[in-house]
Amino acid sequence: MSDPKLSMLRYVRHKLQPFTALLARIRADELDVVAAWLAYTTLLSLVPLVALVLVIASFVPGFAEVHAAFDQLLVTYLLPEKAGKVIASYTLTFSGNATRFTVVGIGFLLIVVWAMFWAIEQAFNRIWRLNPDRRFFHRLAHYLLLLLIVPVVLGMGFAGVMWALSLSMGFFGEPQWVRRLASGTVALATLTAFLAWLNFVLPNCPVRMRHALMGGFFAAIGIALLQWGFGQYLQKFSSFTAIYGAFSILPVFLLWLYLCWLMVLLGCVVTAELSDSPGRQRATRRFSVGSSA
Repeated sequence: MSDPKLSMLRYVRHKLQPFTALLARIRADELDVVAAWLAYTTLLSLVPLVALVLVIASFVPGFAEVHAAFDQLLVTYLLPEKAGKVIASYTLTFSGNATRFTVVGIGFLLIVVWAMFWAIEQAFNRIWRLNPDRRFFHRLAHYLLLLLIVPVVLGMGFAGVMWALSLSMGFFGEPQWVRRLASGTVALATLTAFLAWLNFVLPNCPVRMRHALMGGFFAAIGIALLQWGFGQYLQKFSSFTAIYGAFSILPVFLLWLYLCWLMVLLGCVVTAELSDSPGRQRATRRFSVGSSA
């Protein structure tokens, strides 16, 4: 092989090295298995989680606006088009029943939600090759922040921006597609902020914010494209309805959860690959020594 061809081959291999490393990491971390585990855990924890969030958010001024903003964000921009309304309706109905539980029932809800957060933390630290050896109160603080503050802040932010857009839209006579683009951009930014926060907080090592944002943006774009493609598939192919009938909502939703978690984990992999902080290297060495021992 001549020198120019050899140099070109080395150049292409060098440029493709980040992508090949990413694919190798995806295979090594068994993201498909982890995504299935998280999808099943989320399915069991969804109603308790929504119930607790609604109870907490009810103490916030403007609860109705925050609730409506979350409903719009989930049904319009995150869940599958046709199944989304049915899933959201059933979830909110069951969550309303859960809010009438006794103290023991609320304690059970907290245990279920804790188990889901613990599973998510385990999955993220597995991707980072870390041992999530946080103290109990440190972990409790992160979980409470995820449960109490983040949904309310994101809901209020999304509601406020959408309210501002509703006031400005139509003032300049812009076409309808501009309004849809603006609303979709706000939803994408909200989802990116939430996923970036997960990438920044859950790994048991220092993470650079720009890497967390890049991973969150990657996952948010993937979920947005996934929603469009999944909606197109459900419109053109009715195999789920033909096989399962009225029960088709459950396998559709479970498949949707699996694909969404796969995108979230891919965003975590991107963040881990981009990160080169010394803190991560020290934590990785500690985990390796502890595992070998």
